[in-house]
Amino acid sequence: MVQSVELVYNQALSLAGSKGQVTSASETSREAELCTVWYETVRDNVMKAAPWASLRQDARLVEAAERNWGADWVSGDPAPQFTWAFTLPANMLAPRFIHSGARFEIAPRSGILELMSNDETPILRYTANDVAVADWDQGLFTTIVTMLAYQISFELTKKVSLTDRLLQRAYASVLMQRAQEANEQQIQYRAIPEILTARGYDGFTSQLAYYYPYENLLGVAL
Repeated sequence: MVQSVELVYNQALSLAGSKGQVTSASETSREAELCTVWYETVRDNVMKAAPWASLRQDARLVEAAERNWGADWVSGDPAPQFTWAFTLPANMLAPRFIHSGARFEIAPRSGILELMSNDETPILRYTANDVAVADWDQGLFTTIVTMLAYQISFELTKKVSLTDRLLQRAYASVLMQRAQEANEQQIQYRAIPEILTARGYDGFTSQLAYYYPYENLLGVAL
C-alpha cells in the first residue's frame, strides 16, 4: 500500500474511533477538515521528536563567519563562546549531532539562524524536512498517524481514556526510536550526570560528546 496523506488521515480517523473516512485530504468533510487542522503541526513535531531513519542526513557545513579572538566580540561575530559560525542545510528540520562530538549551538547571527561551534570542519547529522509521505519509514508513519489520532479523538468521541491511550502509544514509539539511535551511536546515557544529559551531553564510548537536545512532542514532556 502506497503511503499518502489520505492514508494518514484515514488510519488516524480509524484509531480515533471515527466511522467516517476521506477520499481526498482537501475535501470539505468534517473528518478531513479536523485532520487538516492538526496534520502539519503533528507531522513536524513528530519528525523533530526523534531521529527517524528515513529523515537522517549528513552534511559538511560551509563556514559563514570566524571570530577574531584578538579583538573584542562584536555584533556579527559567532556567539561569544564559539570560534566559527556555519550555514545550516536548507532542508534541515532538526539538528542531531556533529560527528566529532563537539558542542554546538543554533543561534541567529545578523538575523539568520546558523550553527555555532569550535569544530573548524563540522559534519552535521540532522533530520531533514521531508514531507513526502511515501518517503517515510514505517515507524515515522505510524507515529504520525497515532499522534494525529490523539489530537482528533476527543473531538470525535469525547472519550478521555481513548485519547490517553493514543498519546501513550505515540510516546512509546518516539522513545523507542530515540533508544534505537542511542544504541546505533553507542550513546551511554547512564555514564553522564543528569545535569549534563539535560543540556545534550552523552557519552560516545569513552569520550564526552554533544547531542542536540530533543524537542518535546507537541509541548508535552516525554
